[in-house]
Amino acid sequence: MKTSRRKAFTLVELLVVIGIIALLIAILLPTLRRAKESALRAMCMSNHRQLMIAVIMYTSDWKGTLPFCNWGGGDANGVPGWPGWLYWEKYRKTPGGGNSAARYVESDVETGVLWKYLRNRKVYRCPFQNVEDVIYKTSSNIMTSYNMNGATFAYGAGTGTGAVGVRPPAWKIGQMTAFIRDSVCFWETTEAIEFAWNDGSNFPMDSEGLSKRHGAGGSVISCFDGHAEFITLKEFTRLYNVKPGRLWCNPGSRNGDNNGPRR
Repeated sequence: MKTSRRKAFTLVELLVVIGIIALLIAILLPTLRRAKESALRAMCMSNHRQLMIAVIMYTSDWKGTLPFCNWGGGDANGVPGWPGWLYWEKYRKTPGGGNSAARYVESDVETGVLWKYLRNRKVYRCPFQNVEDVIYKTSSNIMTSYNMNGATFAYGAGTGTGAVGVRPPAWKIGQMTAFIRDSVCFWETTEAIEFAWNDGSNFPMDSEGLSKRHGAGGSVISCFDGHAEFITLKEFTRLYNVKPGRLWCNPGSRNGDNNGPRR
């Protein structure tokens, strides 16, 4: 009587199969990583568009006037400041303590004037960033990955941000687009420097410039005309050397910066 013998893989065959699987994984992983990055970048682009829709809806409610950009925290000699796009000064954990003493939590974003139109904390955060990665609890990075262009506050020029009762300039969205048509409202600020996150807005310069977390040589920006786009670090660097320009777009200054009135 013959006994049947089961055929099995030899060691060489097993090694060949394992080698093929490893090769396929090595080929597919970069593709999968790029696909994931592309999807996250699309989500970030969507966040920017929703932020700009909220800004435009706010301006519709306030006769074209832009929301306060939270420049300097909005405080004035220890007196809680004005409601801003990101948060309201009076809700700080140490009222009147100034930027260095502020203690934020993620839910503080719900006190900002855009929350009425968004109602979703995820819109304020780039999907490439986890809030658990934020080291400095004194920073607005707790609430958002994005910052508004300080041009809407004339970068603090001549406004006396430390003077009680001095209100920010009430620029209108039409003034921004008339000065520079595709001027930039929001960008994803660098995660490398702590002071870049002391409030909710920035100068458009290297030390307060673009995030590198997208891993594609650039990041997403959104503009006062409502559109969002991907911009390379190289192009952003070029733009912060152009005055006036898409980044330096204060309509109250000839050069778009904070160096005095237009002539």
